[in-house]
Amino acid sequence: MDRPKLVTKLAPYKDYLSEKKIKSAHYVLLPGTVMFQEIKELGYTGGMTQLRDYLRSIKPAAKQENMIRFETASGKQMQVDWIELEDELLNYIKI
Repeated sequence: MDRPKLVTKLAPYKDYLSEKKIKSAHYVLLPGTVMFQEIKELGYTGGMTQLRDYLRSIKPAAKQENMIRFETASGKQMQVDWIELEDELLNYIKI
């Protein structure tokens, strides 16, 4: 026996939110609070948690950049990080 599909308070606004999210992805991602105010002005009576959960579900996956690692055998390369302090007062600061 199949359960009837749950209709949420957010359901009538999902198309609007999806379209808004896609348009904003090319420029700046709009915060959930801004989208909440927009749909509230359109008549949304639900809460912020339901909206945030939905926005997370439609968030595009982060692009993973390919990386070529440069590895050397042990003892072949060394890296040292340091800082040179020119002022006498700064010589007493431990970094």
